[in-house]
Amino acid sequence: MQLFALLYSGDLFRINHNTVTGIANTDATHPRFGRLVQRRNGEVWVQRTSSLYAITDRYQLKHLTEVPHMQSYDQSNDEDMWIAGINNICGLHGNRIAYFNQNVQFSTRITGICGYRDTLWVGGIDGLYRLDTVSNSLIKSKEKALNVRITDLKRTAGLLLIATRGFGVFIKKDDRLYHLSVKQGLVSNLCNSIYVASDSVVWISSHQGVSRILLSASPLSFRIKNYTTAHGLLSNEVNSITYTGGMVWMATNKGVSVLNTNETEQAPVPPRIHLNCVKVNRHEYPSHHPGSFLHEENSILFSFDGVAFKDHNHLLYTYRLEGWDSTWRYTAATEIQYGNLPPGDYTFKVYAKNELGTSLNPASYTFTIHRAWFQTGWFISLAIVFVLLLLLAALKVVQNVEKKKALVNTNLNKRIAQMELKALQAQMNPHFIFNSLNSIQKFIGRNDKESAYRYLSRFGSLIRTILNNRGSGFQSLREEVNLLDLYLQLELLRLEDKLSYRIIVADDIDQDNIFLPTMVIQPFVENAVWHGIMPLGKPGTITIHFERKAGLLRCVIQDNGVGRKKSEELKNSKRARHTSAGMAITRERLNFLSLTEDLESKIEITDLEGEAGSGTIVELLLPVKYEFEENR
Repeated sequence: MQLFALLYSGDLFRINHNTVTGIANTDATHPRFGRLVQRRNGEVWVQRTSSLYAITDRYQLKHLTEVPHMQSYDQSNDEDMWIAGINNICGLHGNRIAYFNQNVQFSTRITGICGYRDTLWVGGIDGLYRLDTVSNSLIKSKEKALNVRITDLKRTAGLLLIATRGFGVFIKKDDRLYHLSVKQGLVSNLCNSIYVASDSVVWISSHQGVSRILLSASPLSFRIKNYTTAHGLLSNEVNSITYTGGMVWMATNKGVSVLNTNETEQAPVPPRIHLNCVKVNRHEYPSHHPGSFLHEENSILFSFDGVAFKDHNHLLYTYRLEGWDSTWRYTAATEIQYGNLPPGDYTFKVYAKNELGTSLNPASYTFTIHRAWFQTGWFISLAIVFVLLLLLAALKVVQNVEKKKALVNTNLNKRIAQMELKALQAQMNPHFIFNSLNSIQKFIGRNDKESAYRYLSRFGSLIRTILNNRGSGFQSLREEVNLLDLYLQLELLRLEDKLSYRIIVADDIDQDNIFLPTMVIQPFVENAVWHGIMPLGKPGTITIHFERKAGLLRCVIQDNGVGRKKSEELKNSKRARHTSAGMAITRERLNFLSLTEDLESKIEITDLEGEAGSGTIVELLLPVKYEFEENR
């Protein structure tokens, strides 16, 4: 049994059992060798620059022909062979060139070549192609998954194997494409080369070791086993593979590794673990030292070592401190430290593991950290009694404070109820109710039943809304708008269309999720109707606008009535009989909210005079709450 090895330096060697003999070296007059070719008939060819040589039985170099700089080759039969250059392709029959057009330079850099299903497939750095010998052109494959860097192509048992850089191995079976990657068990997706040992055994070299794939073509199935430095490889960086005499030869960047596939695999021997010492507050103790420490001796370091016959440099340790850790932890370090451990009973356990298994028995150390005097039972009992006495004294003080607060709250609640009752009475003043009933009687006297029914229905809805809001401190903006709309509809019917109004709410306001104090806007609207529009003697308009301003709700009530000065003159006359206390009560309620709930508010009244006409603008800045605050 003999093999030929071509080093990265370009030197050529022969390996015969345990003997390595140099055949040809690279120097200034002899350029480096580029590629070895194993012929089906047993011949071995080697390329040097653009010349192809055969290695004779006496290990001499025999010149054959001139070929492109070889990147890959494929033998379709015993006589014919395809050779792929960097960007061209050459066909040989025997040792003579049968197909070559040196003027044709393909646009992609070629990395592999293989005949499959009467088609010559070509791998490139940007995907898979097929050669059209008529047009001397490469036609790219339609499979988008293959638009990646291809490193090697091989065929076996009706399958085309495609190795890639970063995407594992693709298997083309007729028109179907299958994919193998680390998810399916490959040692790495960065594949270097493919070696077909038989129709059912394929080897893949990579940057992380080699993968042996046992293939079955019909139906397609596979089984993968990986080999790395844990199994004896000199390096996981494997460049190429060959197989002879039951031995797998692997060229790595650290030398040649040999795997005997005929040997029965032995059961792996797991590593062992040994605890070296324990350091407590930097004082070292042997691993057999009794584990009894004072409460201040709570910084503990464990030193240990794993022993493995193979893969010693890749040991991983699994450890846990029972009584402290809830789960197992992993590390490659051989020292573990715990600081500021509380008093208690502990057991430290550590296992060593590698790819061959986990140590059967852990290294362990059991120890106790004792309590300090102030953590003992008698001291804790005395402390509990003392704390209970303090709590009883504090409870007595709190009860006295709560009684005083309850008394203050009772007085506040009474005052709030009084003001709410005043506000309700101001809204339901007898004068308004009397006028409403007179209006209903007037419609009935005219035999205008429809208007009477409509007025009565809206009057009932308004009374029901006011009474429903009687017990709540806040109501939604939508409820306030509905109440104002009901009130103004009644006034509109009573004044027989001498009044028009608009209620405008800004688009950025969620009317259902913003809450304002109840019964604060209607008194100002009523005042605009009675003292602004009614004395006007002609149709008037009221506009109510809601918007946000600096975290508050801004409400602007504007009318084009007679104005405050004219209204005051009419009040002093005998004809003025309506007196509204609602605005004064509202001011008092808002001032009270500012004191009790720290809610800011503001009322500002401006007279309109001049060419623009008369009227009044009332600007209210009202405190608001939001729905989530109400539900807390």
